Amino acid sequence: MGPTQGGGLGGPPVGGYPGPPPHAYPPTAPPPDGPIPTHSTADPTDTATSNDIVTAFKQALEEAGTTPFSLYERQAKKCKGDPRFEAVTSQKDRKALFEELCRELAQRKKQGEAPKGGDTGKVCGGGGGGGVYCSA
Repeated sequence: MGPTQGGGLGGPPVGGYPGPPPHAYPPTAPPPDGPIPTHSTADPTDTATSNDIVTAFKQALEEAGTTPFSLYERQAKKCKGDPRFEAVTSQKDRKALFEELCRELAQRKKQGEAPKGGDTGKVCGGGGGGGVYCSA
């Protein structure tokens, strides 16, 4: 080996990966797989903010009968043509918001089915595993 070959401490890397070219990610481009914006960066005089768009999008999905176990593709077909659904233009963002809504619906359902008041959470009646909550 010659004096500067081999990528030693003083020489350039030989056969190594130099990294992405400088133009690969321009400084103005959003980061790949970045978060979904939840606040408006638009002109404050705009009437529809990002929060309004997200709320309307989720409302359209709920009105279409979305449940915590719904499939995105099926619900998207039901909402096709609804301006509230189509206001979110990115498929990736639509799917992420759909999944977020499903988690919210599951949380609401879980809170709604929790025993209330004097209920002990004890399952009464029937031996087939299909009992109902009772108190006492």
